[in-house]
Amino acid sequence: MIDNAVMILNGKGGVLKTTLSAQLAGLAALSGWRVLAIDLDQQGNLARDLGYMDQSDGGRNLLDAVLGEEPLTPLRNVRPDLDVIPGGPHHVRLYREIAAGTGGGLVPTYDELDSVLAPVAAKYDLVVIDAPPGGEAIHLAALTAARWLVIPTQPDQGSIDGLASVFRALNSVRKSTNPGISILGIVLGPIGSQATRLRAETMEHLQSILSSQVEVFERTIRAAQLVAVQCRQHGLLVHEYEEEAAQETPWYKLSKEERKARRTFSGAASGLAEDYQVLVQTILERITAIFAAEELDDDA
Repeated sequence: MIDNAVMILNGKGGVLKTTLSAQLAGLAALSGWRVLAIDLDQQGNLARDLGYMDQSDGGRNLLDAVLGEEPLTPLRNVRPDLDVIPGGPHHVRLYREIAAGTGGGLVPTYDELDSVLAPVAAKYDLVVIDAPPGGEAIHLAALTAARWLVIPTQPDQGSIDGLASVFRALNSVRKSTNPGISILGIVLGPIGSQATRLRAETMEHLQSILSSQVEVFERTIRAAQLVAVQCRQHGLLVHEYEEEAAQETPWYKLSKEERKARRTFSGAASGLAEDYQVLVQTILERITAIFAAEELDDDA
């Protein structure tokens, strides 16, 4: 187990996994944490969210490292204090290798990622793992490596049903390869800022089906589709998008020609940026408290 690694996982796609991974990694780095983000998804969309598509190797380096052919070498300084191990199409083979058992093993051990990532992860304050929506073997390998789990979900029943596959995998690794892994919390979103009844009903439903030891974060992530689309299009985190919007010249100060070429920003950026900032602050505070308690135990 990598003792500073947080995994973002849900068994269903399209539930903010990659976006949340990017926001957590980026905001933690902005706060002065030394962060490594790891993209385990074959789609490699973390590169779009963080704007390094032209530098991504499509997951080749991680595959080669697991196969023992190359050292693991993160992509440096995607943001100040933020390095990345890219994902992409090479992960299709990575999944197969892990499922089959690398190194000529007859059965998978699911420790391949832990073994490769641990020496590199030790150089960072926080490791954020963006997991794919499907693939039992890669989930088990990533859960073997991670210390904490954050689970995003939308309010629809299909997304909530995706939690079941996460808990099955979690229970499996707790009984075998990683008994120390725990859940930091569940994130609800995107959900309309005016949908207060839906939010309350979903929160109540989640708490009714979860163990008392699993908390749903109080801060939910509001729906802001234009912000989400434009952030991914331009490789911006939400607070970066908000800053660009604030610096935009007001339309009434522009000529007619300039208005036609003017980029349109969503007014929802400020609220969405606040959602992520509050949520990430809560996550980092919980991790910091755990580290502090462990230091006290060591000193005792």
